[in-house]
Amino acid sequence: MEGAANAISLFIRKALPFRSSQSDSSAQIASLRQTSSHQQLDRRGDGSQMPKPRPKLRARSRHLMDKMRRRERVLLNLIDEIKKSGCNPQSQSSLFKIPGEIREHIFAYVLSESDGTDEISQHDYWYRPDYPSHRYIDTALLQTCRQVWVETYTLPRRNVSPRIWLGSTNRESPRRFAYAEGANEEVLFPVTDSDAFRQTIHPNESLQVFAQMYALERGGLNKAVQNASVKTSPRRITITLRYTDWWNWEVNDPLRIKDTWAEEFKAPNTVEEIVVELETRNGKKPELDALISRQVSKWTFHTEKGQDLVLCGSPKEEFYVGSAKPGGARYQHHSEYANRSGPMGDDEMLYYNVKLRWRKAG
Repeated sequence: MEGAANAISLFIRKALPFRSSQSDSSAQIASLRQTSSHQQLDRRGDGSQMPKPRPKLRARSRHLMDKMRRRERVLLNLIDEIKKSGCNPQSQSSLFKIPGEIREHIFAYVLSESDGTDEISQHDYWYRPDYPSHRYIDTALLQTCRQVWVETYTLPRRNVSPRIWLGSTNRESPRRFAYAEGANEEVLFPVTDSDAFRQTIHPNESLQVFAQMYALERGGLNKAVQNASVKTSPRRITITLRYTDWWNWEVNDPLRIKDTWAEEFKAPNTVEEIVVELETRNGKKPELDALISRQVSKWTFHTEKGQDLVLCGSPKEEFYVGSAKPGGARYQHHSEYANRSGPMGDDEMLYYNVKLRWRKAG
């Protein structure tokens, strides 16, 4: 990844001298503020609209809002100035002689998540077959020239899949996600209070939540997703309950889950699909299948505006070989006999995973 260090921050330092006048940028920000979802309107007695007074923010909240606006302003100014000052079309490059649609696919592939070289032990709680190492995006491409930047600056932000570990901190990955070392996260992944800005300029494809049962059933999901939505406008949310997230898995208690968390969860309005992923060991497959048929399949999710997301299609079943010592400890009910599996390695166990999808009705 040589050349990736300080890629975005270096490019910004080069681009910022071409910034427009303060009046132009201020007008842009003012216009954006008018479309902000925070500008709630009421009506006077004569029917005219008037803004509702906003509640006073605590000092910490005001500091966060100021930081959000500064980040938003930097990115808007940068986009505006590069487009105004123009770019070299790079017509001498063979890359820019191919159709833009093909070039977009190439750029999207280059700026997609990749597995890092630091593998995760399969005995770690956060290990997953589709998450064998810490992910990263190499952003060096954005440093090459303005024309490339204009065509690609939204891709790292769109392609990253933010991850939330809901529950005990010893169950979460020590590195949730990383751009290439030195990349300017404030520009790639800005915090903004404008729904219009997030949804039209930087839509995010997905949000992944790994949830322990106690945190899920105590209502932690709403707060976690709302906090993440300050940065993202996800189209899909995947909620994963791993084998070690169920109540009292260490003593082999029957699988159980309350319906209330699903009833109370309000997905961001941008969400078009919710995926629930339920995992257990193979020996508890009949329990999980019965739980899905009796309970989970009857759930309906809702967005903040009250739009329903209904179950679509059949559950998708998967099996994989994982750790028989999650967290490094051994359990009698993880034996080959108890788990109803064929011969395994000393530290291996067969896992059963089911995915269900809910999509917006209509």
